[in-house]
Amino acid sequence: DGLADNHFAVYAVEDIHVARLFSIKYIGLSHDSRFRIYYRDDQAYVEKYKTEVDWQAIGYLYALPSDSFEPVDDSQWISTQSIQPISCERVDPLRLKKFIFETSF
Repeated sequence: DGLADNHFAVYAVEDIHVARLFSIKYIGLSHDSRFRIYYRDDQAYVEKYKTEVDWQAIGYLYALPSDSFEPVDDSQWISTQSIQPISCERVDPLRLKKFIFETSF
């Protein structure tokens, strides 16, 4: 339903590939732009609608300590506190291009 995705917080997910897909800069082109993560054959993909990707913008994926996170659902957690990262990975969106598709919803 998406309600758990609207907190002003730091989000964490268990699937590192999903985290990489969320680190990409998506640009909505209209008021009804949107994207979603879905799985096919145990692989995460992005389906986007009226949304562009900034293929030149490097994303960042942070490893974070888990002690300040609370579960939101079965696969994501949030923290409303500032968190010091343990490490940082640069994410090149071009390496994920094969997992991102346009759709008509």
